[in-house]
Amino acid sequence: MTTRIKRKYSILPPAATLAAMRKKGMTYKQITDKVSADLGYPVSQAGVTSAITRSGLALDVGRVRTAKKYPEEIPWTLPREHAMAWPVRMLRLLGKRRTGAELSEYRAGQLDPWLKMLAAYNLVVGYCPEIGFVYIADVYQDGPTGVPIHVALIPQDSLLNPLLPQQWGKKLVIHRMSESQPST
Repeated sequence: MTTRIKRKYSILPPAATLAAMRKKGMTYKQITDKVSADLGYPVSQAGVTSAITRSGLALDVGRVRTAKKYPEEIPWTLPREHAMAWPVRMLRLLGKRRTGAELSEYRAGQLDPWLKMLAAYNLVVGYCPEIGFVYIADVYQDGPTGVPIHVALIPQDSLLNPLLPQQWGKKLVIHRMSESQPST
């Protein structure tokens, strides 16, 4: 009788190998069966699917999926801790609207007041990798027309006090943006 050692986790082939199988037109089930046969122990289809997804290969064969769905509205590479901040959520909604997608009444009710607030206070969204999102004076807007952003990353040393509006020579006028939805 053969005793099989049960592993707590399976070791899959490199993502490039799995992606190559997917590009050849293999289904997730076929890839799972082949990997299980090659490795000599069973692997789960969910594990294979997860590994392929992490590699960036979309469900459509040969189509690469990018993390930035709205690069005009969100031109920055964001770490996880900033990816769901209120400003980026609103910029994603703006991106959806600009591509012609219908927004629900609830989402439009979030986006429209936010855009009006930016316009009323002459602000645009800026991004500092060390701090996160900040409001800056709209004279620094350098994004596409209709997108209230400052594309260039804002260095932390240009921020005097990110919690209070300040001005220092050519330094930016800053208001720190809340990471969550502002209270109304």
